[in-house]
Amino acid sequence: MSELSDIGAPIETARPKGAWQPRPPRATTSTNPSNRELAEELADALQLETPLARHCLALAIGNIRTLDAKQVDYGPDNLTRHGRLGILVRLDDKASRLGTLLKRDASLESTQSLELGTSKLVSPNYESRLDSWLDAANYALIGAALETAVDLKNPS
Repeated sequence: MSELSDIGAPIETARPKGAWQPRPPRATTSTNPSNRELAEELADALQLETPLARHCLALAIGNIRTLDAKQVDYGPDNLTRHGRLGILVRLDDKASRLGTLLKRDASLESTQSLELGTSKLVSPNYESRLDSWLDAANYALIGAALETAVDLKNPS
């Protein structure tokens, strides 16, 4: 059994020394103390009752901060150029990536028990499962914003 991080995700073992190392997890996830503190305050104000809702709120705060930072970097044209269909393509890319990562990990986990506890799980290149899930959530929010007729260049 693998160890769990403070957000409940398995901690993946490192690649061999000298191999390419992925970037660290986003500081804007629920692991960021300022996001957790703000989420607790908002959860109380919103009278959220379940641990899942409270945890998801912390993830959402980090995700919105990531969305904002990316919009500052890229501007709205990368999202409006292809409209809803472009957002759907990006969601499909994230779903495909997650499917690949989950299948790979399931395959490795099934062989892991045969190796007397030796873990072969490695961090994925470039983007973790968590990052993929969070990006998919942001693309879904952007799609919802487009459905509500918000002008991404001049939202009101």
